[in-house]
Amino acid sequence: MSQVFKKHERYWSGIAIYGDYKPWKAHKEAGGDRSNFPEHSGRALDLKDGKQEGINYFKAIIEPELADKIVIVTVPSHDPAKPSLGTKKLAAALAENGERINGADCLGPVFS
Repeated sequence: MSQVFKKHERYWSGIAIYGDYKPWKAHKEAGGDRSNFPEHSGRALDLKDGKQEGINYFKAIIEPELADKIVIVTVPSHDPAKPSLGTKKLAAALAENGERINGADCLGPVFS
């Protein structure tokens, strides 16, 4: 198996960690508002919604660390009614540079 990341500082047991995510509801219940919502959490919500700001944010963080000659896949949503369009857009953006293949459509939901 080829190496996916050029660097390994963000690794934990094969998983790259890019920041903490605080759900909006938990932030608001703790007395927070829009003025002090953590940027990383906000961009994660943007990505979930397929917004370009979230895609650009995570591409800027992840792309420089990716190796070439890899296939980028996404894990499908557990709910087929809610496709992960933001992560598919991110996969496509990450595959634009280098020798990478966008394999975001290779995996699909499993129905029981």
